[in-house]
Amino acid sequence: MPHPRKLIRDAAKAQLVNQTAAGTTISTTRVTPWRPQQLPAIAIYMLTDPVQTESMKSAPRELERRPAMVIECALKMSDTFVASNGGNMDDALDAFEMQVLAAISKDDTLGGTVGDIVIMDSEVEILREGDQLIGVIACPFLVKYHMYMPTDADVTLDDFSTADIRYNVGGEQEQANEAHDVLENLEA
Repeated sequence: MPHPRKLIRDAAKAQLVNQTAAGTTISTTRVTPWRPQQLPAIAIYMLTDPVQTESMKSAPRELERRPAMVIECALKMSDTFVASNGGNMDDALDAFEMQVLAAISKDDTLGGTVGDIVIMDSEVEILREGDQLIGVIACPFLVKYHMYMPTDADVTLDDFSTADIRYNVGGEQEQANEAHDVLENLEA
């Protein structure tokens, strides 16, 4: 089974296809180099993927994770999309970001892949590629999802057949006075 991050990137891509100036030029990795003739384009990738401390206390482990997923959009100055925004690269990047936000906001669970997704901020950068100016806007989104550890595919667990249960109301009884049950032969 693929890692949940892959499923999330793929779901974000599916939600963005043909919804922005990038059309279908969307990759789910940041290592694909963009060439000016391929722009406008989008790259989707994850940065950090922290586990929320409280979720580490559950049994079985249901880890709540909150990665930063970046949706990075790139345009070249000669794009018709820039021209349609008055020839202003900053205005075109703002419009590109609004298209991304509109597409992601249509389903903030990415088809049930995540619990929630919300933009954190955005950062604009202008790069020079030869004689061509390239505008890039990186939009990190905070994503919330749950991951079970271990998964059924990871391990085979022994059948639960015996339980030794002790209960002490308020911790005030001595061990000899605790409620104590042993349940055996619990196999289904």
